[in-house]
Amino acid sequence: EDFIRPGHLNPDLMRCELHRVWVVEANLKPGMRHINPKRTFYLDEDSYQIVLIDHYDARGELWRLSEAHCINYYEVPTFWSTLDVHYDLQSGRYVGQGFDNTMPVNTFNVNMNPGDFTPQALRTRGVR
Repeated sequence: EDFIRPGHLNPDLMRCELHRVWVVEANLKPGMRHINPKRTFYLDEDSYQIVLIDHYDARGELWRLSEAHCINYYEVPTFWSTLDVHYDLQSGRYVGQGFDNTMPVNTFNVNMNPGDFTPQALRTRGVR
């Protein structure tokens, strides 16, 4: 109950460290429409994991913010998100996933092969 606060997570209970990132600005192509005409992605320099996204509205104002709280999974090894939080800065609301620390967050033992990604395999799974 100390972690989730009105409007944001409790920063006193989060571990943060400075990290070098690649900054990628994505702008909507002229003549196209999208809920976010501009986004700025911040990718961890070592893993290329997206750790932060700024979402802008049609007026060019910062509208939403997405954070990926990452940890090292040494047994894999990989650096991956364990908690994802998306803030709506205009309404003051946010949503997060990955709060349950009593269950494994990610499993990396799924065996995949190129045939799992064919159009037929996707149709079989009901993805259209």
